[in-house]
Amino acid sequence: MKVFLHYEDHDNSDLHKSLKITLPKSWKTGPVSNLLQQFVDSYNANSKFAEQNPLAEPQLHLAQRVQVQGSEKTDLVAICSDAIVLDEVADRADLYICHGPSFTIAERAAAERQAQEERQSQLKNTVAC
Repeated sequence: MKVFLHYEDHDNSDLHKSLKITLPKSWKTGPVSNLLQQFVDSYNANSKFAEQNPLAEPQLHLAQRVQVQGSEKTDLVAICSDAIVLDEVADRADLYICHGPSFTIAERAAAERQAQEERQSQLKNTVAC
């Protein structure tokens, strides 16, 4: 299984980087955060990148492009850091490193549950005409 990691989340295109990784078998059943850590280590190992734009794993997350239904547009959708690689990432997938902290599966579920409760609360307080 191979994945392509791309860092394009910077105004200066000289600081962009792409990395192709052939995953060891043990990583396929491991968390996605292993991929992010490998990219950050590779990026910061380059003195040019490390001096001008050092990356820190806690401030980054992985995302993948997903087709918007009924449209030709694509959106970047964040991948939970503790998600299993085989469950979330297809062979030869393009993954994007984005700024902003990553969420775990539990944190994402809690946020979705809270949003659902807020919608239900709003619906209770509205009157049908």
